[in-house]
Amino acid sequence: MRQGFTPLKGNCPVCNGTRKDCRQSANLIHCRDSVANPPDYIFRGEDKLGFGMWAQKAEVEAASQQQREEWRQQCEREKQRWLDAERAQRSQL
Repeated sequence: MRQGFTPLKGNCPVCNGTRKDCRQSANLIHCRDSVANPPDYIFRGEDKLGFGMWAQKAEVEAASQQQREEWRQQCEREKQRWLDAERAQRSQL
């Protein structure tokens, strides 16, 4: 599967257009500016071509919050299953 990129052509939110080869793919900005440190973006690593991959901080934090909530709900379901099994076992005694 080939990933599509949108060239940013000087409109990069990470380097403010310093680099002209920046591009966007899905929710990531690919930027080669090695000194960029934008406050609203989080560095996620480098791609195989050496571009830094940046994600919007708000999106990353929202995804993390959603994952924590899903994990909490899963723990609650497992706890409830365990309690139900325990009750069923005790009722047979």
